Amino acid sequence: GTLGGPVVDRESGATMLLSNWHVLAGRWHARPGWPIYQPGPGDGGNASDLVAQLTRHAMASNLDAAVAELTGERQLINDQFGLSPVRGMRWAELGMEVVKSGRGSDITYGLVTGVEGTARLVYDGVARTIRNVIAIEPRPGRREVSTGGDSGSFWLQEETMAVVGLHFAGNNQPERALAIDIEPILAALNVDLAV
Repeated sequence: GTLGGPVVDRESGATMLLSNWHVLAGRWHARPGWPIYQPGPGDGGNASDLVAQLTRHAMASNLDAAVAELTGERQLINDQFGLSPVRGMRWAELGMEVVKSGRGSDITYGLVTGVEGTARLVYDGVARTIRNVIAIEPRPGRREVSTGGDSGSFWLQEETMAVVGLHFAGNNQPERALAIDIEPILAALNVDLAV
């Protein structure tokens, strides 16, 4: 998956990274302190690549999101790979042009085609209904908006570079990406964007 971006704990002020539950934990038995490696184990990462530790998640709120506190070994910066820094947040709107940078498909460009939806997925053997779902389809002339490894990417309004959603799933027929509105995620995790 993709380590989405920097956030700040509203109570402690600690700098954290925000991504999906299925990227940072992925197992129901994962507890605070669960190690986060960059690169991840699937990309050859190991204990020497420890960058953060799982702090908490939002699956109890039906949001596939989690935060991890940095170990201090690497600096977290506000910069989306190949794009630019995040400049705030806003709610997704139908027809909004969006962009993301993900581990799997690199930079892709989409169009918001659905808001306030739900999606039912299976997480570590347990079916969950995820809420506040945004549907994103390729812009005209483009073929792909996401692929495996993109989970955790920030979808940004291209015009302003404001975060609108956290990528968590997709499908190929039809080609579509699914994201979760960023505002409910930040509220559930008690964090703010570090911008």
